[in-house]
Amino acid sequence: LLISPAHLKELGLLEEAELSDCPRGDGHHVDYGTIIPWKFKILASAFSRFLHTSDKMLLEEYDAFYNANQFWLDDYALFMACKAMHDGKDWLSWEEAYRRPTDSLKKELKKQLSNEIQYHYFVQFLFFKEWYALKKYANEKDIQIIGDIPIFVSLDSADAWANQHLFQLDSKGYPTSVAGVPPDYFSTTGQLWGNPHYAWREHEKTGFAWWLSRIQKNLQDVDILRIDHFRGFSACWEVAFGAENARGGKWASAPGEAFFTLLKEKLGSPLPLIAEDLGIITNEVAAL
Repeated sequence: LLISPAHLKELGLLEEAELSDCPRGDGHHVDYGTIIPWKFKILASAFSRFLHTSDKMLLEEYDAFYNANQFWLDDYALFMACKAMHDGKDWLSWEEAYRRPTDSLKKELKKQLSNEIQYHYFVQFLFFKEWYALKKYANEKDIQIIGDIPIFVSLDSADAWANQHLFQLDSKGYPTSVAGVPPDYFSTTGQLWGNPHYAWREHEKTGFAWWLSRIQKNLQDVDILRIDHFRGFSACWEVAFGAENARGGKWASAPGEAFFTLLKEKLGSPLPLIAEDLGIITNEVAAL
């Protein structure tokens, strides 16, 4: 939704006439109900034209982007294509085969949904092409960009769907425990966020590969990264799935020291990170 229609025209992927029916606001408000379908329409047009482009430089840029981002892009695009097949419903409401696809089914789906998958590659390529141009401009002006990375991810995400073994999920994909915070002076019942908790032992077995790639990717996109709910790397508040509120949860430890030690080995020191200090900050959290 942030991709510039004018930029699509510059790239030769849209013609002026295709921009003439852009919904107009009053200069102070955006009518998302009309602008979003229009934006998707022109992105589809741009994609159709891209499939037949003779612009070798653009094609080379696209290939380079895909090769550098395949580690997350393949799962994301397949997830979005499957989601479209299911009318946008969350993946827990999909048929069993799609909820927990085998490698052979994934291979078949990639053939079956090839056009839809390539469309999502293309849209991400466009966004990051514009983003890196903006970041380069900012950096040339001696401006650094601070990004934000939430500690948890949504259950209805490519991350959870494609890496179910890395989260506390049962055999059908439902969480066994979810995230939140305990009761405090803001709320007598705490906060029930509903994000799936990590299966930290599984992360440790892989050398925190998913987390490392997540941090490294974000640090390509921004200069400094603020970790939201940092204290969760010391201990997280776990609440049983289906609970009405967060009151009955418990603290569960997390391997923050092992992870950040490894991160320093990979990225060097000091790490370009900001630790959010909201929440119940114990001595252990402060030390981490």
